[in-house]
Amino acid sequence: MSEEYPKAILASYATFKELYNVGKYRSPYQILGEFIIYVIRIEGIYSFNLSEMQGKLNSIFGFDNLPLAVIRSAVKSIDFLTVSNGSYNVNTQKIKSTNNEFSGYKEFAESSSKELENSLINYARENYSGRNIDEKILIREFISYLLDKDFSSYYGEIISKFILSKENDESFREKAQTVREGGILYSGLTYNISEFGSLSENLTLFFDTEILFDIMGYNGKLFQTLAQDLLKLVNTAKIQSKGKIHLRFFKEIKSEIDSFFDSAESIVAGKRNADLSPAMSAIVNGCKNISDVVEKKVKFYEKLKSDYGIVEDTKDSYYLSDEKKYNLEGTSLPDSITVDEKTLEALKYCSHINVLRKGMKTADYLKCGYLFVTDTQRAIEVSEALIQMEKNKIGNHDENENYCEYAKKMSFLTNFLWYKMNRGFGSKQFPSNLDVVIKAKTILSSYVSQRISSTYTDINERFKNGQLTKESAALGIIAMKEKKVLPEEINIDNIDENLDFSKEYIENFIETNANNKLLLDEKQRIIDDLSSKINENEQKIQMLSEQLKSLVEEREKEKEQSEKQKRHKTQTKIFYLLLIIITLIVIAVGFFVRYICQLLGLDLGTWLGIIVSIILGSDFITNRLKMLKNKIIKD
Repeated sequence: MSEEYPKAILASYATFKELYNVGKYRSPYQILGEFIIYVIRIEGIYSFNLSEMQGKLNSIFGFDNLPLAVIRSAVKSIDFLTVSNGSYNVNTQKIKSTNNEFSGYKEFAESSSKELENSLINYARENYSGRNIDEKILIREFISYLLDKDFSSYYGEIISKFILSKENDESFREKAQTVREGGILYSGLTYNISEFGSLSENLTLFFDTEILFDIMGYNGKLFQTLAQDLLKLVNTAKIQSKGKIHLRFFKEIKSEIDSFFDSAESIVAGKRNADLSPAMSAIVNGCKNISDVVEKKVKFYEKLKSDYGIVEDTKDSYYLSDEKKYNLEGTSLPDSITVDEKTLEALKYCSHINVLRKGMKTADYLKCGYLFVTDTQRAIEVSEALIQMEKNKIGNHDENENYCEYAKKMSFLTNFLWYKMNRGFGSKQFPSNLDVVIKAKTILSSYVSQRISSTYTDINERFKNGQLTKESAALGIIAMKEKKVLPEEINIDNIDENLDFSKEYIENFIETNANNKLLLDEKQRIIDDLSSKINENEQKIQMLSEQLKSLVEEREKEKEQSEKQKRHKTQTKIFYLLLIIITLIVIAVGFFVRYICQLLGLDLGTWLGIIVSIILGSDFITNRLKMLKNKIIKD
């Protein structure tokens, strides 16, 4: 998030929500009009144009990205303004008679926002006294956190644990919710959604693997609730728009899901140990045979189709010659993005979206046609980078120009559709993803999952390198399996333990559970699995060694044959060259002898005899030709 991001934005969003609660405004433009009236009052403005007011709204309230068309719509609701040649003039008599309740809402919102900030600072001072915390950066990240803006994870754990500690503090939650709900109401203005209700254009959403798992409940009830919120809005959009919204997943996503179920089959068959992800646990739990996993897989795809209308993409190829110019794969990304398998995968999905859009650029998500929905941070980063690169191209750079991204998070789409489907000014129930405690739990859950994955990889590497025994590796894996990963399981009482992956924690876990029979049995299963992995690795190494030896021998034979063929060609060329030279010499000698015989007056028989004698007498030439010919035949 930008260092210049104004702190006033928290109070501004809260004020927006408070005015919404009044219930007398029929549109967000009328609420924005109240902010404009306040600017006119405190700045003593008598005349202004739209660009000037845009700047004032940004500097005073932190309202950035407000299109001029939105401000134009907002000033239409102000009856003491008249417009002439693009300039808006203020009737000073009428403005004095207008209601000035806005200042009271603004002051209350500022006081509430200040309480939120001070509460966070006090929490950090009390619980992280040994850590050097930059309070300005902490507050800046807290603002970003509440508003779902670009979020740095530097203080993410502190902020999330702070919010979790306030789970039962109704006053705190109400203040935080007011800010977040005001933000979604304001966001409708930034996208200039002037008409509520049905979609006028077709919109196809492509879901990522994790989103599909969320829908099915594989990642826990909380994530399923968030996904269901989106699907309810999609269903409303389908009904109101007569089927103009469609749900799909790419063929590559299906392959990834199929591979996931294949791994589940191997686990149930006892060929490998279960991984530590909630989704895998959800699939293998209750499965006694491979057929049970196959049945779950079939039901997975059937339920997606029958209950939600989510089906596989029907496009055969994204690499047709006439679509090559829209392909983004191979694009050089900024150095800030690590280029690995995840990045290349994200780039592929963004490229697919661009192919479907046929390179079309628009700022209106309702008209973008296609969108990849994912909660994978790498995909979001790649999408943002591609759009920024497009904006920075020569002739296209415009700081005020916004292009629809190729990939967006599920929460963005939920909020966007909620606003569009007339929920912004037609419902008091906001999307679940705006619950600040739910957000804290999902973020902390992701932190736990990331550390489990990292620690699991580290344990396996140390085991392979001989730094850990089978017993130690097994107990370390068991310790991680005891972590609470599902967000609904996380609370302020267990979060510190769940985030603790220290050596001391694992040792204490081993000591505490030394006589636990179930854990001992689990330990033995993991040891057996690690042993089988060693055998598998040894067999793979042996096989690779033999393959490498065979490959080297084959390459040596190919090399020898190639050199032999080169020698044969060279010697053949020399043979024929010598043959030509000798033939020319014989002919030359023949003419010379004939010339001499004519001068001496010798007859034809004598002339031919001399020539034959010269040829037969040339042992060197004859033997050389024979040797060369024999060598060529031998080779």
